[in-house]
Amino acid sequence: SEMANKFWRDASSLILVFRNSVKIPTNSKFDYSLLMLKRSNKSKFMPNAYVFPGGVTDKHDQDKEWTEILNGCLDSSRKTSHLILKDVPRPLLVQNKSEYDSIEKDLAFRICAIRETFEEAGILLHKVLDPSRTNKFDTNCLAEWRGKVRRDASEFYNMCKNLNICPDTVSYTHLTL
Repeated sequence: SEMANKFWRDASSLILVFRNSVKIPTNSKFDYSLLMLKRSNKSKFMPNAYVFPGGVTDKHDQDKEWTEILNGCLDSSRKTSHLILKDVPRPLLVQNKSEYDSIEKDLAFRICAIRETFEEAGILLHKVLDPSRTNKFDTNCLAEWRGKVRRDASEFYNMCKNLNICPDTVSYTHLTL
């Protein structure tokens, strides 16, 4: 089995960099900020550390069902296959697909990072699939979905399907806090 030969757990993180709209008075010459989270002091792994949002991939991040949703986010000339580097040396981490029917690991890692950022920080990076059919969602709706996703990673797919959105794996056009 693939897992028996691995010495790591597949995980991904998301680094969010944003330009400050108001110049913050500091000694710094930079006008941007990074999103980092402080881990709980009760965490088994790296307690009290500042980290980028992210975590271990879930089998649902790799589910083949994502293909339809992700392809709906892209214009017809750019399908998900364009996001996968081909004919170049690849790190061992992304060389092999899972044992079950799944999407490419490149995409699964992107979905995982977006899901984990939503779970941990309440920030949802998404695109609207069909603006004419968009379900309006508010803070309460997202808080409810966030709780579901925290309990069960498969709910992230259900949320995207229900809200007519997809994780923005290409260019982050919508940032919902």
